[in-house]
Amino acid sequence: MPSAASVPAPDATVKQAFEELQRRFDYDPKVTEKILELGVRSMSDFRFYPADAADAAASFVESITDLEGKRIQAARLKAAWSAVCKAEQARHDGAAPVELDEEELLPPQTLQGIKQAFFTRYKMHFPAEQFPGDRLITKLSRGLAKSNLEVFPILQVKTLGEQRVQVVKKRKVAPNLWYSSGQDDAEAEKSASKYLDLLYTYCLGLAIVGAEKPDNPPTEAETLSASTLAYCKVPWDVVYRYHFRAADFIAKLGEHHPHRLQVLEKLDTAERTMWAAEFSKGGKTLGAVINEAYTTRDPLWLPEAHMRPAEPARAPPSNPGARSSGNQLATKLRDGKSLCGAWQQGKCPHQQEKACVNGEHLCARPLKSGRVCGHPGHTGNKCDHKQRAF
Repeated sequence: MPSAASVPAPDATVKQAFEELQRRFDYDPKVTEKILELGVRSMSDFRFYPADAADAAASFVESITDLEGKRIQAARLKAAWSAVCKAEQARHDGAAPVELDEEELLPPQTLQGIKQAFFTRYKMHFPAEQFPGDRLITKLSRGLAKSNLEVFPILQVKTLGEQRVQVVKKRKVAPNLWYSSGQDDAEAEKSASKYLDLLYTYCLGLAIVGAEKPDNPPTEAETLSASTLAYCKVPWDVVYRYHFRAADFIAKLGEHHPHRLQVLEKLDTAERTMWAAEFSKGGKTLGAVINEAYTTRDPLWLPEAHMRPAEPARAPPSNPGARSSGNQLATKLRDGKSLCGAWQQGKCPHQQEKACVNGEHLCARPLKSGRVCGHPGHTGNKCDHKQRAF
């Protein structure tokens, strides 16, 4: 057996893998330290190092002198060893490792520990209608542990309240592959206000899983003037500030903006994509990444950049919604929908999209009948409709 001095230090990937296993099966961090101290550097090593489950407990648990509750720690370590053995065997046989399914919820004790860490730091309770469901906490916890944050679709976020009333159906679609769905498959509400509500829940989930201390935290007590980024991985004030900016943006954009949800979703998704990309590089806590992205992208959240330009006053056309007098392109369809003027000239920043904040991307060339061409395949200045007015 190698001595501690002769064993090279594990790299970050190996350490993260065994820390994730520790969280999954809720045994003491000292056990993980012992595993790495003995030179185990892969799940295959962990599988074959002991002769059996009893030897695993003796090697990784019983040999720790200052470990409390060795009996329960040994039981949890045996469960982890057994799961790894099955997963490694399944991988060897070419099958998916069912026991270590990424969609499987964290053990109840682990979930409770994560929530307790958040409460210990903030002393806050939230209603079930705002608190994130266990599946979201599980996904965020694993992403944080592996520096692999998913750009999660906000409109698919589930709260704890929804989790309690929703019956999950599981349907087998292939060997070791199951499809889970809720009790009803009705399309979720889609609005800017709903998006903000679920974004709040998502941000709260990040703060919950990020309440643990980072590596090498300050030794002095936290003060009012201290940066919270030094004391936990994802401070609540950092993600709350992000949500507040989004809510303030929508309020200033106004209820009558035709694309307020689309603009909000685009801005939010782009910023969270930056989080994921920067966090995956390592070296920074997720909270630090979020804080830096907030400052970098703050100018993009100015409502003025997404307001519709005011249209100059003009006499109403003889056929409302069809065309203006003279050889001018129409500004609206007959049903009142606005048309983007810049798109007609091929100068819209969002030329390849179906619409933008300035209106629909449809041909605005008036026809002799008084209607508007309205074709999506060409711009107004390139219309070749046989019935065009000019």
